[in-house]
Amino acid sequence: MNRRDVIRPFAGLVAFQPFALLWCWLTDMDYGSTFGLFMIYSTICFIPIYAAYERLYERVSLSSKTE
Repeated sequence: MNRRDVIRPFAGLVAFQPFALLWCWLTDMDYGSTFGLFMIYSTICFIPIYAAYERLYERVSLSSKTE
């Protein structure tokens, strides 16, 4: 696992926040109890998923170039 695998989910978390805040504001939901903890948890869970995807993509990409 490299630094990009860790940074990418957190960059997505930051990029998604305006939409989550807007949704909470429009629907009168509490951000902290609705999205806050779930987003942090899901971001941490996505780190190994992104790492595995990157390795799989590299293998498939390299194998398609050699054919």
